[in-house]
Amino acid sequence: MLPGAEVIHGNELHAPIGPESSHDRRMTTTAPNNLADRILNTDAKLYETLSLIFDTPDERAVWIFFLDEDHRVTGPVMPLENYPATPNTLVDEPPFGRVRFASALASRLGDMLDFVEGSTLVLVWEDTDAGDPDTIEWARALAIAAKEAEVSLRAQFALNRHGFWQITPDDLA
Repeated sequence: MLPGAEVIHGNELHAPIGPESSHDRRMTTTAPNNLADRILNTDAKLYETLSLIFDTPDERAVWIFFLDEDHRVTGPVMPLENYPATPNTLVDEPPFGRVRFASALASRLGDMLDFVEGSTLVLVWEDTDAGDPDTIEWARALAIAAKEAEVSLRAQFALNRHGFWQITPDDLA
């Protein structure tokens, strides 16, 4: 996992890697020495850092990174697993009633961003298949939902059996 960042799996909080802690099986062992000290203010720096962290996909998940106003990772780094096959799946979201899952997720991520005193999000979509259509569908839906919810989404990346890359606005068109 990442030194200086925690990971939440289900209801468990995993501490940062230190001499006595184990590494998350889905991330490489070549993670940066201290992620919280890196200033990730350009696409190149984000890509460089995240490509050191993510190696090969292990399962379908979206990894959530919170960045502060100085473009440093803040708060926990969290994988979200078992999300619906489509972002348009309807879920109950009090007090709004039934809404698209992507909208509910963007709203909740905005709440979490406020809670950790972050300023923007970075998402990494992990998929063990080629995943391109599903990944792009989710990335597009989250970009739209985040904009509607006024949640800053700095960048999105994809990791699948074809490799690791940044999802660009052209990919979402």
